Amino acid sequence: MTEEPVTVSEGLLSGSGTRGDGGRIFAGFSKPFIDSAALNIFESLQITFGTQLSDTLKPLVKGISGSSLRVTESLLSSGLPQAVSLFGQNTNDLIGPTILRAFEGITEQFTRLNEHLSKFYDLEKIKLWPQQFFFPENLIEVYSEAPEDLLHFVRSEAIGIFGTPRASVVLRLLRAESHSERRRVLNSCQKQIVMDCRGQLSSGRIRSAFPEAAFLLEAIDAIEDGHATAAQALLTVTLDSLIRKLITDKSERGEITNQKENILLSVDESAEDENVIRQALAWLPIWNAHAPFYLWKGDEVPRDFSRHATVHAVGKRQYSKRNCIQVLLLVSSLLVYASTAQKEYWGILD
Repeated sequence: MTEEPVTVSEGLLSGSGTRGDGGRIFAGFSKPFIDSAALNIFESLQITFGTQLSDTLKPLVKGISGSSLRVTESLLSSGLPQAVSLFGQNTNDLIGPTILRAFEGITEQFTRLNEHLSKFYDLEKIKLWPQQFFFPENLIEVYSEAPEDLLHFVRSEAIGIFGTPRASVVLRLLRAESHSERRRVLNSCQKQIVMDCRGQLSSGRIRSAFPEAAFLLEAIDAIEDGHATAAQALLTVTLDSLIRKLITDKSERGEITNQKENILLSVDESAEDENVIRQALAWLPIWNAHAPFYLWKGDEVPRDFSRHATVHAVGKRQYSKRNCIQVLLLVSSLLVYASTAQKEYWGILD
């Protein structure tokens, strides 16, 4: 069965010139940092090269067809030795010059490719920012323009933003002038947030690595059916399970779940290790969601989402639609991070 050829946009983002599983594996890696301008360059190359290679090989295909007929006639009329000799002669006459022309064409195309690839160094034109290799798509532009605002946000808020929600919602959260305004954004953008989280959690990459994603999708179903209270409980215990899975050492896990310091990690936009910045973007909101809360000490139940209050102080003050959306973002962002991070960077911040 002949596989259907694809365009370069599909080919580069699917990893091959034909549709197949190998391409889809490459898609998740390449898509965030190959933009439309770069794809246009490869599009023209693919068309030109494909046409030239096809034209070059046509004489070979036609010649082989004619050679096969002559060899068959020789076999019937003159016997096997003569047919073998004729086959060798025809092969040398056909393949040698044709392959030489093909390689000349390939050399020419790679020369042109080299010229086009030099355009990648014009970052203003192609917008191939270094951050695109390290950060999820929804944060690339935000981090490029206002890294300090983004880091300040994750230091102070228990709202996940790694990989979800979409960039426009992230920008609204960052531009909000107060904590209460950011909370209102969770309400006004609820449908987009739920949609974005479902899209991420439904991906094959996450579902194959984390079976817990199935429970998160059930929680989203509950939200959409109007059962935010049940969803908040399921999302919170699943968040607990994932933290335990990603940070296996109990003492290190305690640095997230039992706050003893005011600041877990001091990091700014000048940090040289992008993986440390990735960790901060993913884990600091979760750290903030574990702020100390002691019911037995008489602490007031917070209105903001609190992991400890959700588990130990069930009631209308802690359980709300807004808090449900908040924990959905936390756990969804954590899974996006964990599914794209190197294993040594899954867990606790250094």
